[in-house]
Amino acid sequence: MIINKGALEKLVILNTSCRVFGEKKADNTRYLIDVVKRMENSQETLDYAELVRNLPQKSFTYKALEVFARMRGWEKIHSGIIHSFFSEQEHVDFTLDQIAAQELRKRNPKFADKFLFSHLLVPVTLYRDGEEFRASYVNGKVHVAINGLLPHPWLKGDIPKKGVALIHFATIVEIGISNQTRRLFKDRQAKSKEFMEAAGAIKEIDYRSFWNVHEWTKDFWKCLF
Repeated sequence: MIINKGALEKLVILNTSCRVFGEKKADNTRYLIDVVKRMENSQETLDYAELVRNLPQKSFTYKALEVFARMRGWEKIHSGIIHSFFSEQEHVDFTLDQIAAQELRKRNPKFADKFLFSHLLVPVTLYRDGEEFRASYVNGKVHVAINGLLPHPWLKGDIPKKGVALIHFATIVEIGISNQTRRLFKDRQAKSKEFMEAAGAIKEIDYRSFWNVHEWTKDFWKCLF
């Protein structure tokens, strides 16, 4: 199994936008950032198993990505596989396991719904007003208004006043995605009963208030970039 630089960059972006319970494995992130910087072009590849073995801290997520790719018959991890891994039912199930472990449904059902929605890589209509960013996620009858977004330090391209983007938690991950890609994401997520119920229940999410994700993300980035 190999991974190219473009996919590894996307993996780092998603990792550095994700807030988790417990300690964030920042040493792994620093290691991956260093690996990306040493790769010369977007199509350069490296052995994925060796990459995972060399992580300073053990991580379930990176091993799960390899299993995900192999189950679909892929031998090369590219950006499309990263997109799939973070947007489909497998990632919903992974997040539901975390919700169960923390007993979030029992303690705070609204938080649990927002936690599940945040963990998925979702396509949105993005709006820019100066340095403020908001978005809307629409999928059938589900409509979620999203505020408190941040462009990732590695985000490529200028953000227009209105456009189509991918977000993960409070982070703008990618801009300028095609309508075909947006439709693919929506179709995947429409198949997840748990995700659609959570998104339909929350209606809106502001990352400046929800779990302090906006400020947490900025502080985490200061340690890395």
